[in-house]
Amino acid sequence: MKQCWVFILLLLFSLAQGACTTNGGIEAGNPDIAGKKLTLVAEGSSATYVVLFNEAPQALITQIIENNYESKNETYTLEGLVLTLQALFSNGDQIEIRITLDNLFEFLEVLLTLNGSIIPTEAEAESGPPVCLREETNAALQITNLLCSRIVQCTQTVLCHECEANVLEVPGLANQLGAPPNTTMAEGAEGIDNGQLEVDEEKLAICLEDTLLIPCNLVLENFGDGANPNYNTVKSLLPKPSCAPGILRENNNP
Repeated sequence: MKQCWVFILLLLFSLAQGACTTNGGIEAGNPDIAGKKLTLVAEGSSATYVVLFNEAPQALITQIIENNYESKNETYTLEGLVLTLQALFSNGDQIEIRITLDNLFEFLEVLLTLNGSIIPTEAEAESGPPVCLREETNAALQITNLLCSRIVQCTQTVLCHECEANVLEVPGLANQLGAPPNTTMAEGAEGIDNGQLEVDEEKLAICLEDTLLIPCNLVLENFGDGANPNYNTVKSLLPKPSCAPGILRENNNP
């Protein structure tokens, strides 16, 4: 269940009565926060940061600035109940996120530092099962990875490797992005690697951002709860019009 807070300088995550609700999330005494998602919007800046915590102590942190989308796999440190995560992006931005946890390992307080300065920030947190996210450079694999992350988070029953293996083989999924008819995402990934397919990076960035935000109700309505998965339905999950032909195109001079 989604939790929402607004932060000025120190971002306070409140569990008090009348604040946003929580599903309990992490069991007491367990420092594993896999599956939690934290979104930070820096005031006075065009930057948004999305942090997805994978198996401890790994986190995938994504910087979104307009149509530029860059992800970094980083290792966080946990000293007592203070979690610290740092990342350096290709535009030179260096950030540090410091999170204070309660004894249930829920977020209490978050501090965002950008290039040495504390930044007033709006934030929202979401708890869920472990996500599949990892660093990928191939556009077809990036989209598959994000799509499965949302399916895993929303169904809470489907496994990452099971989802990715099936989504990669869905006939025609890649041609929704501009690949030739009946192209699977696995074939699309191979075409990108061997130069037969080109990628429009700006359009890809928008598609990735929107895929990361696919609503769970859409997943459950189209894919189901995972009890009897029909992976052909993932075609209806790709966000429109952001994930559409033009992201991939055939290279006439491979």
